[in-house]
Amino acid sequence: MITIEKKRKRSDRGAANKPPGHLFCQLCVQEYPLDLLFLSRAVRSSDSFVRTVTNTSSTLQRVLFLYLKFMLKACSRCGKIHKPGECTAGIKYTQKIRDSEADRFRNRKIWRRKADEILERDGHCCRVCLSAGVINSTDLSVHHIVPLKVDYDRRLDNDNLITLCRYHHEAAERGRISRQELATMTCTVDFSRHNI
Repeated sequence: MITIEKKRKRSDRGAANKPPGHLFCQLCVQEYPLDLLFLSRAVRSSDSFVRTVTNTSSTLQRVLFLYLKFMLKACSRCGKIHKPGECTAGIKYTQKIRDSEADRFRNRKIWRRKADEILERDGHCCRVCLSAGVINSTDLSVHHIVPLKVDYDRRLDNDNLITLCRYHHEAAERGRISRQELATMTCTVDFSRHNI
C-alpha cells in the first residue's frame, strides 16, 4: 500500500533546507514538494472524490485517487500493460454489417406475424425438447430449417419454420441437428396428449 506522510520534524537530515510542505513517499523513499504544478492540479481534480470518502485522511485519499486514476491496466486484446489505444498485437475487431436482404426481412412486420403464428402452432414449446418428452417454453425463437441464404423463397413457408429454444436453435445453426430431423418435427402435434 502506498502512503504519503507530511514531514513535520525539521530536525531530520536535510530538512532544514526544505520547506515543511514536502511529502515523503514510503514506497519509493523520495520527497515531493506539495507545490508542484502537476501535483496541485491532480489534487484539485481529486477534491470531488475526496469529499465522498470520509474514513481516511485527505492526503491518503488523494494519493489513492491519483494512483487509481493513472494506473495502467492490462490490455483486453494482448494482455500486456500499455496505454489505451496503443495495442501492437494487430488484432482488429470488426462489426458485421447486417444489411442483407435476409436481415431486412427479419425486421419486417410480416415476419413478426408469421413468427407469432408458428409459436401458436407449436404451443409455445420447443419442438426438439417436446420430442424428448420435456416441455420447455423459455427463450423460444422461430428457426428457418432451410436458411434464408439457401432458399429465400421459403422464408414464410410453414413447413420450413419451427419453434426452438436457444440451446436447440444454436445446435441447429451449427448443424448438430439435421434439417431432415427438424423437418419431421414440423408436423402438427396433438398437445392434449402432452397435457399442455
